[in-house]
Amino acid sequence: MSLVDRPVIRRPGQNAVVFGLKGSGKTYLVRRLLLHHPRVLIVDPHREYGSVAVEVSSPQELTDYLEGTAGRWRIAYFNTHLEDDFELLTRAAWSIGNLLFVVEEVDRFCSPTWISDSFFQIVNYGRHAPGGELAGSRPVDYLAVSRTPADVHRSLTRQAYEIYCFTIAEPRDIDYLSRWVSRDFAEGLSTLPPQHHRFMDLYNRLKGWRDLTPREAPGVDHPDADEADADEGDRV
Repeated sequence: MSLVDRPVIRRPGQNAVVFGLKGSGKTYLVRRLLLHHPRVLIVDPHREYGSVAVEVSSPQELTDYLEGTAGRWRIAYFNTHLEDDFELLTRAAWSIGNLLFVVEEVDRFCSPTWISDSFFQIVNYGRHAPGGELAGSRPVDYLAVSRTPADVHRSLTRQAYEIYCFTIAEPRDIDYLSRWVSRDFAEGLSTLPPQHHRFMDLYNRLKGWRDLTPREAPGVDHPDADEADADEGDRV
């Protein structure tokens, strides 16, 4: 399949990063990406995922929901002290296993030079996560979202298989992407129209990059149908 025809969907076993300004289309795309993963835990600072996930706001609510739900699920974790709970969430993701761990505004939970041990474990060793009794040894993948690529920990970009990049305005972010991905990839990001994103498969860079819109992304044209595929347990 050519890059032009590549479905823009999350596939288990692939880590990814999504960058772009506020309002450029990041969350819209991420909602589509996560629909194709069987189990998703979202760190949701702005309560943007209630339409595609069950919202919980405490460790106890998370535990209660998981104990009563089997098979496919999507959970959005929101409260006003996420920084305090983030360590618990990373440990929970590792322990549960076989899931996609989505972190919105990931630069709130790490810096270019610092990352917690438990988050580092997911980023670097998620494919070896032991999981629970039912999960076996299936991986924990991550999908990290930020407005500012220069502000995230380097392990997040180093371990990513895919990058989706919306409009980027800050020169230091453009410079970072020029050095990490390529100068060619970074050029023109400041003038991308809203909802357009630049995609690259970082493990097969010979394919190059492609500018896409949601309508040009096969596999995500019918979000309502995708949501209907989830178990009834996905709604409370």
